[in-house]
Amino acid sequence: MALCCGIAPSIRKNYVAPERQDTFLRYLRAHKLNVTAACRSTGLAGTGGVYLQRRCDEDFRQKWEQVEDEVLDQLARSFRSRRNAVS
Repeated sequence: MALCCGIAPSIRKNYVAPERQDTFLRYLRAHKLNVTAACRSTGLAGTGGVYLQRRCDEDFRQKWEQVEDEVLDQLARSFRSRRNAVS
């Protein structure tokens, strides 16, 4: 049996309940990638669970990376827009 994060998958499958994963990702986007704020808004006790979930769950990791890409693209566009307004 393969271990994920040192724990057998049959013992521990989700560090963050599946229904909370999408909520967390939505708040991660809203809080501009602030993981602590996203966890608080989701009602999670801390950040450890989401980091373990990202490490052990490929689908969750890919969704998280998609949120990161979207937020960073948005911030870059905003920065360029402000820079051009000053010029």
